[in-house]
Amino acid sequence: MKIVQFLSIFFLISVLNLSTAQNCAEAFYVSKQGTKSTLESYDAKGKLQTSQTQTMKSYKGTSGGFEAVMSTTMSDKNGKTVFENRDFPVKCDNGVFKMDLSSMYLNEAKMPKDMQMELSGEGVSFPSALSVGQDLPNGETEMKMKSNGMNLMTFRFNEINRKVEKKESITTPAGTFDCYKIVSETEVKIMVKRTVKTATWIAKGVGVVRTESYNKKGEMDSYMILTKLEK
Repeated sequence: MKIVQFLSIFFLISVLNLSTAQNCAEAFYVSKQGTKSTLESYDAKGKLQTSQTQTMKSYKGTSGGFEAVMSTTMSDKNGKTVFENRDFPVKCDNGVFKMDLSSMYLNEAKMPKDMQMELSGEGVSFPSALSVGQDLPNGETEMKMKSNGMNLMTFRFNEINRKVEKKESITTPAGTFDCYKIVSETEVKIMVKRTVKTATWIAKGVGVVRTESYNKKGEMDSYMILTKLEK
């Protein structure tokens, strides 16, 4: 697997699944068993880069939130499957969202059997009650690739200067959704640090509907949209 695909997988899953809330039942996240959603990412010229479909295989309410199992399939711009039907558990307990990606795609990535992946950090959060002009807490995620206990590479993703810019309806091939637009800056560090300005539109009970990233000139250089939602 090319490193660009690897990072794309990590970024997409992070955006979709590190969204949490003070009240798990009111999260900006799919919470119905059997729900299937597909997001496609494109470059600035509108050329497809990746397509990812997630299915909520199982969902069980708990006293503090829920426990669920997600299944993910991803393909590249040529329609070639990167990984297929990979399951990973997720849960939300009193507003704290956790997931385990360790078994999801290491085999499909054709990594050595002694390769391990470690995820840490608080990720990003969306309080259950949002309002225009609201400042949101920063988020941080770190991913380490290890082999035989030795750290090979570290990826860091920091979400800073997060703010609810406005509320608006967004239409995609999946339908029309009432969304909050969140603007922020994403610091990506892989040996060197790069800062990318981003905008994310989220809807309750759905999650991410659209994302956009911009270059230093403020021009959009990539975007991702929800293309299908089956409940």
